[in-house]
Amino acid sequence: VVPIRVPPLRERKEDIPALVYYFLDRFNSKYGKQKEIAAEVINILRNYDWPGNVRELKNMIERLILTTETDLISANDLPVEVVAQGDLGNLQVPELMPLKVAVETVERELVRKALSKYGSTYAAARALGVSQSSIMRKVKKYFGHQVPSDVHIAH
Repeated sequence: VVPIRVPPLRERKEDIPALVYYFLDRFNSKYGKQKEIAAEVINILRNYDWPGNVRELKNMIERLILTTETDLISANDLPVEVVAQGDLGNLQVPELMPLKVAVETVERELVRKALSKYGSTYAAARALGVSQSSIMRKVKKYFGHQVPSDVHIAH
C-alpha cells in the first residue's frame, strides 16, 4: 500500500479553473443547461481558501447552475463570503492610513454589499457570520439615515 497525499485545494489554486469548467460541463449536461462563467468569477474563486475543499467547489458550481437566472454566472451570483474573501486578493490600498480606518472601510463595504445582495439584515448577517443586531449596529454606525440607494433593508 502506497500512501498518496493530495494537497487541499487552497494549496493548488492553479487547479481551480480546470475544476470549475469540469463541474460546469458536468452539471450543464446533467440539468440540460448552457450556463457560462464570467472570467471575474474564476479570479474570485482562485482567491478563496476553500475550507470544504473540492466538494465545496463542486456543490457551489451545481448550486449556481440551478439558481442563477441568466446563462452567465457573474460575481453577483456568488455567495457574499466567497466574494468578500476572493476580493481581498485584489484589495488595493491607495495610501497609508490608520489600521482602524482601513478595517472600518472594508467592514462598511462588506455590510453594504451584503445588504444590497440579500435585501434583509437577517440574510446579510447570516452571510457575514454575525448576528442581526450586529448588522443593525453597523448600519446605524456607517449609514445612519443615509443608507445607499442600492440598499433596500427589509427588517
